[in-house]
Amino acid sequence: MYDPATVPMPRRAATPDAESAQHPYLAYALKAMAEIGPTTEHYPHNLLEIDDTELRQLRATYYGMITQVDDQDRPPDHASQEDRRIRPYSHHLHVRSRGDAG
Repeated sequence: MYDPATVPMPRRAATPDAESAQHPYLAYALKAMAEIGPTTEHYPHNLLEIDDTELRQLRATYYGMITQVDDQDRPPDHASQEDRRIRPYSHHLHVRSRGDAG
């Protein structure tokens, strides 16, 4: 769906230490990525040392999953005009403003 070679690289600081200095939570998250733990069974390496090829593949996969979720709420191409206007089983959130509350 997305070619990893064309996916942009993330904008990052020059070093993990420079990134950690931006925010306390980011420092915590980056430290956790560098540690091998029970949740790293699928990729048991230091996530801060991922090479560009793997990082691009991760981003391409993420973009593909987001596209799949987005496409689930669209009517199929073969749907009639009526189906496109009225979707009784769609998952839309309806919110009232405070002024509408009774």
